[in-house]
Amino acid sequence: NENELSALASRVKTIAFGMGIGLSPETEKALGNLINNYKGRLIIDADGLTALSRLGTDILKTASCESILTPHNMEFSRISGLPISEILSAPIDHAKAFAKEYKCTLLLKGPSTIVADGDRVYVVDRGCAGMATAGSGDVLSGILAATAAYIPSPLEATALAAYINGSAGEIAESKTNPISMTAGDTARAIAEVIGNILCNNR
Repeated sequence: NENELSALASRVKTIAFGMGIGLSPETEKALGNLINNYKGRLIIDADGLTALSRLGTDILKTASCESILTPHNMEFSRISGLPISEILSAPIDHAKAFAKEYKCTLLLKGPSTIVADGDRVYVVDRGCAGMATAGSGDVLSGILAATAAYIPSPLEATALAAYINGSAGEIAESKTNPISMTAGDTARAIAEVIGNILCNNR
């Protein structure tokens, strides 16, 4: 129901869209409605990125919201039309060019996380092998929904979320192991990372 979605969206600063939502015409319709009408920050991840590729990324150029996209290389290939080999050859350049053309903030997942807004780029080198597990991207999107609601710059909010997520993953791996750690282990380490950040800034 579009009216219900609009009413819910009007009450929040940030929406994370796509994780576990599934692929259907209703998903695409809901995403299109948010892009065209929502006034806050819209994080698009997972199934939301597939829905965006079906809607066409040009819709972002006239978005009413500030959009933040969080693809891995395959998802980035899908929304950009670039072959994965080309993305891997120059990921920073492609991330920056895409963000500039489509007026968004792009977080490109990989061995290092690239965060670009078309003008500036951050490379976040936190994380570990144990984070290559189901749900890790969902944890990142949850952290990003929180940072994006409070930090004025979407680029800086996104880079901070990537740093917190990667650092929490490193702590989780140190307390478990890279084979059996889960996304839940990363989530449980978030408070420790934030505590460390606060202590270091006192």
